[in-house]
Amino acid sequence: MKKNINNNFYINIIEYVSLFLVLSFILLHNIYMVFIGITLALSLINIKKIELFIKFIFEKEFKKTKDKDKIKNISYTLEETKEDSSLSLVEILEESGYIPSDDNFKENNAA
Repeated sequence: MKKNINNNFYINIIEYVSLFLVLSFILLHNIYMVFIGITLALSLINIKKIELFIKFIFEKEFKKTKDKDKIKNISYTLEETKEDSSLSLVEILEESGYIPSDDNFKENNAA
C-alpha cells in the first residue's frame, strides 16, 4: 500500500513539473523546456503502453538468449556426433547401395 502511495505522489509531482515547464515559456522564453514538458506529459498519458512495450522488448531479448543457448547446445551435440561417427560419405554410399551412374547425368543436362 505504501509503495502505491509513493508511486502516485511521484506521478503527481511529474505532472506538475511538466505543467510548470510548459508554462515557463511565458517567463523564460525557452522552447526546449516546453518540449521537455510536453514529452513528460505525453509519457505520463501513455505510461501503461510504455510499460507493456518495455516488457515486450525484455521478453523478446530473453527469448533470443534462450534460442541462442539452444543453438549452442545443438551445435555442441552436432560436434560430438561428428567426432563419434567415423564413416565418410563414400562409406555411407557404399552401405546404402546407391551408386550414381554417368548415363543419367548426361541425359539430365538440358544444353
